[in-house]
Amino acid sequence: MTEINQNNNQEETVNEEDLDEATYINKVGELVFQSALLRFVTEVSDEVANEFETFVKLHLANEDFLELLTNKYPRFAVLLSEEAATLEAEAEKMFG
Repeated sequence: MTEINQNNNQEETVNEEDLDEATYINKVGELVFQSALLRFVTEVSDEVANEFETFVKLHLANEDFLELLTNKYPRFAVLLSEEAATLEAEAEKMFG
């Protein structure tokens, strides 16, 4: 019985670690997306920014959302790539 409880506790710990890592990755992804978004809306007209916002609302739940978004707005794709590269470079400096 004790062996079963130990195995269950180990599985719970692994699952919690996976969840923490997934949560962290999601938060980093959101940060990169938001940074690119801020840059994008400051570069485009109000009309394009409103169109972009509508597009996001309509397609956010799609499995291929990011692909649809970056195909429709190539400049946003460039900004997103730049933000991701910046984050990667900063992480490399911090963590080697």
